[in-house]
Amino acid sequence: MSITAPLTVAEREKWTNQFESHLADRLQWAITYVREQRPKPTRLKPYGDSLIALLHQARAYPQLAQPVVTLILALHPLPERWGQWTVWDEMLQAGAAIAATHRWQRQQAELLAYRAQLLWLCNRCGEASETARDALPLAQSLAALLPLGVAGAALVNALSALGQVEEARTQLSCLLKQTAVLQPTSPSAAYTTAMRSLEHSQ
Repeated sequence: MSITAPLTVAEREKWTNQFESHLADRLQWAITYVREQRPKPTRLKPYGDSLIALLHQARAYPQLAQPVVTLILALHPLPERWGQWTVWDEMLQAGAAIAATHRWQRQQAELLAYRAQLLWLCNRCGEASETARDALPLAQSLAALLPLGVAGAALVNALSALGQVEEARTQLSCLLKQTAVLQPTSPSAAYTTAMRSLEHSQ
């Protein structure tokens, strides 16, 4: 019986680089495909598990941080709608941590806001409140309406569910005022999303 010799350091490094390059190509293809298919998300559902598996593989490589975060944002909220709440919570948390490491504050704010929203939907209201409070200062410092509205709605809903009704009302009033102030300098789609989120909060 033949015994395979262990890989040398150079061979191992070459294999790792080739695998990383392969992952980078797959990520770029996935980002393009997801963006193209977003108007018809049912076409993406059969590939949901494969896309999440790709993210799990790629997030271990620091050099792939940007496409990993980009793909997570491109996919959201589809895995949530497909019922993959636990795995998508993990992915949003990982994406926010990656963004924080690289000081990509806008992406970090969005990922934290989306995670706060998901945590509230999962009835994890204490965690939702904490995560929303992490997202809001970033969103406010960037004058970013989308994460401001999403995180703000998650915070209001979580506080209401926790019985902190007066604080929820106070937060909602402040958030609506901030949204109105930012409207003239914000994209209309971001303003619409923020207002819709806040108006539907409890």
